Amino acid sequence: MELADHPIELRLIAMLKIYHVDRFERLIYDEMKTTSLNYIEKLLHQTNQQVDESSTNQRDGQQFLLSHHYYNLGRIYHFGYGSTTSDLSQAHQCYKLAAQLHHPVAIYQLGKLCGYHSCGYPYVKQLKNQHQVAIYRVRKFVISASLNPWCCQADFELTNNCKSSKIYRNALFNLKMSHLRILSAYKDEEDSSQDLHDKMVPIFTTSGRQANQATIQLSTLYCQLGYAILKLNQLNGENNDPTAYQYFTKAAKLGNSCGFIHMAIWKYSLGNSDYQDSEQAHHLFSKANQLNHGQASFYLLLYYYNKLISTANDHYGDLAASHSNPTLTFPLASPLYYTTWLSLLRQVGDIDRHQCLTNLKHSVASDDYLNQHGARLSYLALGYIYKRGEWINVDYSLAAHCFSRAAVLGHHQGIIEVAKLVEKGKIAIADIHTAIQLYRSVIDSTNVSNQIQALAMKRLGQLYVKMKTTVSHHRGRDWITQAFNKFQLDTFDPVSKSCAYYQIARIYHKGLGLQPKDLVQATSYYRKVLTSNYHYHNPIYPAKAKNRLKELQKN
Repeated sequence: MELADHPIELRLIAMLKIYHVDRFERLIYDEMKTTSLNYIEKLLHQTNQQVDESSTNQRDGQQFLLSHHYYNLGRIYHFGYGSTTSDLSQAHQCYKLAAQLHHPVAIYQLGKLCGYHSCGYPYVKQLKNQHQVAIYRVRKFVISASLNPWCCQADFELTNNCKSSKIYRNALFNLKMSHLRILSAYKDEEDSSQDLHDKMVPIFTTSGRQANQATIQLSTLYCQLGYAILKLNQLNGENNDPTAYQYFTKAAKLGNSCGFIHMAIWKYSLGNSDYQDSEQAHHLFSKANQLNHGQASFYLLLYYYNKLISTANDHYGDLAASHSNPTLTFPLASPLYYTTWLSLLRQVGDIDRHQCLTNLKHSVASDDYLNQHGARLSYLALGYIYKRGEWINVDYSLAAHCFSRAAVLGHHQGIIEVAKLVEKGKIAIADIHTAIQLYRSVIDSTNVSNQIQALAMKRLGQLYVKMKTTVSHHRGRDWITQAFNKFQLDTFDPVSKSCAYYQIARIYHKGLGLQPKDLVQATSYYRKVLTSNYHYHNPIYPAKAKNRLKELQKN
């Protein structure tokens, strides 16, 4: 059961509209628009100073950010976000400027903003017929996906179009043949036996700017051709053809970071099981990161972040933090969330809380890498911030709004947090029966973790116990006992261990369920929270456990 399709959550969103909190996102988009306009104006007015080789990375980062801000403006004009009225012509101009700086999602959107005459939709780019539209879109989608296959829907949409329409499949095949004809004009003297561990050497003998430009063009052609062959093979069910990988390898040898990315993703992460190799994929992402590829930086940050969470080894925190700035050259939802949350977890140096809050807000209004969930994680984090008032004034209605958005995007914890606000009377949108329904919606879900399901069971059990009737009391004890058993299982899960220890301690501390009140056991489990070394996953529980131990010591 998907939360977004569940009537309880949709009803909750409808009830929250009485607070007019939909203006929350509107203000965020307006702020993002202002930020993008200011950044573009600032960068365009900078003088073209001579830069030495040591500042090349910084210059590349500025170009990536510039392309992102052009794209961000295009997206706001395209969909009419915030207070901006939808303007496809203005969106098209912004996308074109971003595409000139090789922004993959802008290139994809340019493909979407074309159509044929009399199609009944006001497309910006009008073509004569469906065949021309297919050719134009396939070309844009291939360019986009060859730059960054996980950065937008280009790969997904190209696959669906080719499956549903022979016109698109023919256009993709013709694009492949066209690229092969272009390649025949190049003199390729590469040694095919050379692997990716060898030094990358340009294959052209000409010198200076022309040599560099020719190499870039050839490596780009290799990536696009490799991707087109790969996609045709996938559509034909031929997953063992090494030709695409050979072209990606050639692009990588010429210093094209996208070649490394494609090899890491398609061959060693998602490819045939005979090829899959996480260490080799990590090595290739590291190579791409050396060439300033934003997705590679994010992959490495996420890799070391997960190591930090699972081991509590600060060394991995340092390694993850070293990739924060390169990751933000493409400030999508997940990079914004993880870089912010990482700085809050590590507590190293002075933390710019205003910037952290801004990053989380921008995250909920941004696109994301495929299979990532930065927006819903940021909504959940914002909910906690507004609920606790640690950085800003407490605002329970905004907290409920953010938790609800997280829930609709698929995070069950958001449902529990809204139910807690209802249960405690912090938001006057419903009675206690709504809280019960929300807890039950989490318990009855089929795609929920043990930890979150147990939390919902415990809260529901406590609610029933508070009703002080014989039937509700027995029902509440049964739910708490089920929660206790699930928490016991979670003590074997490194990521959930801190939460499980704390919740078991609370059950012993209060004598909930079938467990008698046992302060010795409660103290033992509170101490396990502090010594579990897994507090990086959720730093709240160690702080709570410390306070509970102080209470027990006083008593």
